[in-house]
Amino acid sequence: MKENDSLKIKRRGKSLNKASNNEISSFSTASGKWEQYLEFAVFQVQLKTNISSQYVIRTQPTNNCLSTLECAAVALTIMEKNKNIQETILRPLQALCSFQLQHGAQIHHSKEHLLKNGLYDKPMPKNKRKLRRMELLLNNVKI
Repeated sequence: MKENDSLKIKRRGKSLNKASNNEISSFSTASGKWEQYLEFAVFQVQLKTNISSQYVIRTQPTNNCLSTLECAAVALTIMEKNKNIQETILRPLQALCSFQLQHGAQIHHSKEHLLKNGLYDKPMPKNKRKLRRMELLLNNVKI
């Protein structure tokens, strides 16, 4: 956890009153696409942090993407102001990645990293929306 790490609460894409991290009493996580959860009238929480994913055996879209577990760990760490929480929660993920790497898994860089360094070896998408997203990744535009 760093001093500038924070949680930003949104409802239907609009920021709500700036609640301090102390005002958030509970949260739940859901793994999947955000669009699937809009109908449940839930609040979206955005993490503002510069940590990189430790889930290196999976390709993330950007360098700043985190797994659901990592997001939950960071959110709890911020809410409770206790870095030990993040370390404790992420220890099994680190062990999983370490075990899989020892048994033949490869480290995966983000799609953003691969594109910027000319290492992306898959065919470029034909879909204009997907092409546009890849362009934005290359040009350092926040998606």
